[in-house]
Amino acid sequence: MKTKIVLCDMGQVLINFNPEKIIAHYTDDPKSAMILKKAIFENQVWLDLDLGIITNKKAIALICEKVPDSLHDLVKSIILTWPITNTQIEAMIPVIKAIKEKGLKLILASNTSLMFHEFGKAIDALKMFDGFIISADIHQAKPDPVFFKTLLRRFDLDPADCFLIDDKLENIESAAQCGIDGAVFTGDIDQLKTILRNNEII
Repeated sequence: MKTKIVLCDMGQVLINFNPEKIIAHYTDDPKSAMILKKAIFENQVWLDLDLGIITNKKAIALICEKVPDSLHDLVKSIILTWPITNTQIEAMIPVIKAIKEKGLKLILASNTSLMFHEFGKAIDALKMFDGFIISADIHQAKPDPVFFKTLLRRFDLDPADCFLIDDKLENIESAAQCGIDGAVFTGDIDQLKTILRNNEII
C-alpha cells in the first residue's frame, strides 16, 4: 500500500461552502444579496482573511467602504458569524471513518481564516483527523505550491506517501507539482469511493 497519509480539503469536501446560501441566511433581498456576495466573497479582502494577513475588524471596514450604509450591519454580521451557517457533508463521515480504519493518517489542508480554530471544533469528521494546516496560520494558500511544501516540511512527510482530496482541480495540479497524488471531489461520493478503493485507501 503506497498511501500512508490522506490530505483533505474542507470546503465542499467536509462542509458545504456556498456564498449564496450563506448570504441567504442573513437577507432575502435579491439586490442586497448580490451586492454582499460581490463585496464579501468576490473580493481580495476574503482572500486576505484566508491568508491571515488582516483582522475581521479591518475586513469589515474595507468591505463597508464598498457597500451602502444600510448594509453595514449585515456585513459585520456575516464576517463575524458566517460559520453558523455551516452544514456538514454527512456522506463524507463514513468515508473518513473508512480511511482511519485502514490505518491511514488524516491531515486537513484548507484555505480558511483564523476563525477555523473555533468553528472547526463542530465539524464531526475533523474529530478523526491527526492534524491540520490552514492558510491563515502559515500565510500561504492553495493553489500556490508553497502551501504544500510547507505542509510536507511541517509534518515531515514524503510526498509519495500522500494523497490529496480537494474540490478544485488547480489544487490537485499544484500538489502534483510537489509529488503528491490526488483526486478532485466533485460531490459524487460513489465516484470518490471508487477512486479511493482503486488507490487502496479504503
